[in-house]
Amino acid sequence: MAREQGILSSGQDSSGLLQAGFVQKVFHALVTQYPQHSSKAAIDAHVLKSLDSVVPVLSNATKDTTYPLDRLSNGNGLLRAWQEKKNEKYHTTATALRHSIDLQPKTAEGGLWYYVYPYWSYLDGMYSFAPFMAAYNQAVDSNKQDCQEAIVQQLDLLWRHCYDDKTGLLVHGYDARRAAVWANSISGASPHVWGRSLGWFCMALVDLVELLPASAREARAYVEAHAGGGARGRWADGGLVAGHGSAGAAGELY
Repeated sequence: MAREQGILSSGQDSSGLLQAGFVQKVFHALVTQYPQHSSKAAIDAHVLKSLDSVVPVLSNATKDTTYPLDRLSNGNGLLRAWQEKKNEKYHTTATALRHSIDLQPKTAEGGLWYYVYPYWSYLDGMYSFAPFMAAYNQAVDSNKQDCQEAIVQQLDLLWRHCYDDKTGLLVHGYDARRAAVWANSISGASPHVWGRSLGWFCMALVDLVELLPASAREARAYVEAHAGGGARGRWADGGLVAGHGSAGAAGELY
């Protein structure tokens, strides 16, 4: 908090939106788990400051589509702030984020582009997209079935295109047009499993188990089936190749 981590500043690149949303989620989880924490008041104030810093940036749905899907990581905090503070600016911004999903460019199959790179869909975006869709649906939307189907659709498209038969893992993403130099000529998939990207995807599944209502049987069944199974552990491969670095923080996502 002393370093203003998670407070969006002018001139910061688009990765700052994920940093802000992640800080909000982590601190919310902390004070939820430990409501008597001695720093709760300071933590709550920091989260609110983080949210206030993203409101002017994310209040226009059309402009929001120029940012990565990571922008949606701020949505859950905005919804909570609206419910707790009764301040309409948080609701307005959350609604703009939700509308931006409808405006987001998509592949022919309906897969969301992760960013401005045409027809590229990454695992990364699901950490921000899926939990926000589920939370917004619970707080605002009435058409819960459509929302749950939309979440499963995005997860399933990535699973089908990115699943690697050899490892049982998901590669980083795919190019629906199979035009990128790295894209598999049949599936469009990236040739590499990226630990951090897969970690974000796994965290999305964990968050969804908590956020989806018990009545969402089909969606919950899909998430739970894809969240479990397989060997447990961490294996370094690309980090040992010359010119590659090892991102230790990626392992902490699991």
